[in-house]
Amino acid sequence: MQALIRKTASSSTSPTARRALSVGLDRIRAGLPRGKGWATYPFNTLTLTSHYQPIFSVAGKCPIGYESLLSAQNLAGQSLLPETVFAISANRDEQLFLDWLTRALHLRNAVNLGEDRGLMFLNVHPNAAIEDPHYPEAFASILENCNIRPSDVVLEIAEAGLGDDSRLADAIALYRQLGCRIAIDDFGIGFSNFERVRRLKPEFVKIDRSVLQAALRDGRAQLVLENMISLIRECGAQAILAGIESREEALMALHVGADCLQGFFFAPPRRDEFPAALGARMFASLADPAAAAGRENIDEYGRLLRAAAAEMQREASFAHAIAPFLVMPAAVRGYLVSEGSTMAGGEASDRWVLEVIEDEDLATIACPHSGAWQLQHILRRSLSQPEHMQIIQPFSLGGRRDRGSATLTLSYAFQHRGRTLVLCGDLLTAHAPASEQTGPQPARHPFL
Repeated sequence: MQALIRKTASSSTSPTARRALSVGLDRIRAGLPRGKGWATYPFNTLTLTSHYQPIFSVAGKCPIGYESLLSAQNLAGQSLLPETVFAISANRDEQLFLDWLTRALHLRNAVNLGEDRGLMFLNVHPNAAIEDPHYPEAFASILENCNIRPSDVVLEIAEAGLGDDSRLADAIALYRQLGCRIAIDDFGIGFSNFERVRRLKPEFVKIDRSVLQAALRDGRAQLVLENMISLIRECGAQAILAGIESREEALMALHVGADCLQGFFFAPPRRDEFPAALGARMFASLADPAAAAGRENIDEYGRLLRAAAAEMQREASFAHAIAPFLVMPAAVRGYLVSEGSTMAGGEASDRWVLEVIEDEDLATIACPHSGAWQLQHILRRSLSQPEHMQIIQPFSLGGRRDRGSATLTLSYAFQHRGRTLVLCGDLLTAHAPASEQTGPQPARHPFL
């Protein structure tokens, strides 16, 4: 830290401004009461306080921590967005003071979330991040005053406000020297800089909600999201999909392999600890394909698909082998992806050949096969574990006769005549239409 102090001693910040900020830091310390109970803080004509939204681990099926969110009300009792509060700050120094204040307020109020609260995600205004190295003792004293372990703190910096990476190098170094972790927020808006992620080495990358929404509308966008998550992991970070507001979005987030999930569908911002048992129940409903499909005989469909593969290994034709599967009530289609030199219609790649047989009645309910973007995901899953039945999570297909229709895909990779074959079958299931999904109000949460 001494190196940082020497490096930034020539800061352009005036001595008067430095004294004012020092006085402001003392005022923050004095104005935040210790102990439990919900603290508020007056700022200009506003009253500031904290809310917290849990961030869930897909692997652990429980919150790994909470994002701290600023709540502000004016004298008329109207709520203001955090960006509005920062926008009305008089100058850059007041903006820095406000950022320190909100961090201290959130860490002070975090005591109300219990000792098992996990990580605390704090949003840092980009201008404040740039200024922090000029005052290396400020955030360290806030952490100490709030009795929070630095290793429990994740500082979120919005990608859109990062600007020149060199100006953030000292800030990242300072936060890491203190023992904090780093997250890049709003990733995917505009040009997403993976080279920046590689250089800054954040522990988390939050993907903007707009990327998830695009993936729901367009298959190619879904493939982009899958690849984005894969690249984030290759950079050593965990991918968080934020802004999830419906069951359909939650299923898509699981489908593309996000590490962590956040949004109103799971929990609105709150002022208490999220019940761990409720998180387990939510993920049990989302992650169990059989439960999502609402069919107790999912194993029977898998058995028929394995039997079809065995028939083909005994030289039966694909059409003959898949017929018992297709007569089942929920079977929509069967398709065979095999190694070859061309691809019918050019849909997947020049290494694979696709053959599809559909149930003519059910095919009018579900949409046609989605093409290369879905096949690539299925192939990756199937080829990673040959001779193991893969169950691909359902996602809405918006069928013509059933607006809530969706398919769950079973896939099975096996060898035949020295070639790898992937045999797949789609089953029809149903979700509530998006308009009937839960909204942001806690009383409407589907698991309460």
